[in-house]
Amino acid sequence: MSRPLLFVLLLTLALLQSTLFARYAPWGAAPNLVFVVLFFRCTRCSVQEALIWTFTFGLLLDILGMDALGIHALAMIPMVLAAQPLRVRPWAINPVSVMVLVAMSALFNNLFLSVARGGVGFFDVLIQTTMQLLFVPIIYFIYRRIYKR
Repeated sequence: MSRPLLFVLLLTLALLQSTLFARYAPWGAAPNLVFVVLFFRCTRCSVQEALIWTFTFGLLLDILGMDALGIHALAMIPMVLAAQPLRVRPWAINPVSVMVLVAMSALFNNLFLSVARGGVGFFDVLIQTTMQLLFVPIIYFIYRRIYKR
């Protein structure tokens, strides 16, 4: 996927996430789809490029969500590091390793954001992490179709 197209996709997801998903969250927590799409992008690019994408959209999510500046970017740094093993051959991106790494990095991301925002309950963090994990197989299938070429 080209970078401008990915930028538009992530920008659209960030706007939807901070407006519609936050307002109509079914159980009080909305999935962070920007996080999941960025995770898959980080498996295809270098660490430097992944950090630039993460920092850019972390700041955008901070501005849209009216959080402290830099909180989302800091919370997503472990996601960049967790996605890097999927670039090498022994791990070679497969559904099990993707689910495990997304679960670990999403749990850290959601815990970090809840502590930074003033302490949301752990149950809300688990709901949000589970909702993010529900989108992983769908995005994984799309990712495999796009990059199979």
